[in-house]
Amino acid sequence: MREAELKHARVAMLATVGVLFVEGCGSMPGFPEGKGQSQMDVFWDVWAEHPNYIAAALTFFTVIEGRSLQATMPLRDALAAHHPPCPRA
Repeated sequence: MREAELKHARVAMLATVGVLFVEGCGSMPGFPEGKGQSQMDVFWDVWAEHPNYIAAALTFFTVIEGRSLQATMPLRDALAAHHPPCPRA
């Protein structure tokens, strides 16, 4: 549970930095400007212009999550062996 909290906190910090970067410096070259638009409108503009970038990002995150799950499974199994679940009433 603790590793999930740490991972989600780090993702939230990266998202905050990303939003502040785009607000302060503008969008990356080749990407649509989001002047006055909502984040979802900008996302769909990027989807329309660069769908391969979105697919690559989703694939990357899926692989990272899969590797993270593989790395934490032995730890969960070891903890479960030492701390069996409480009986239900």
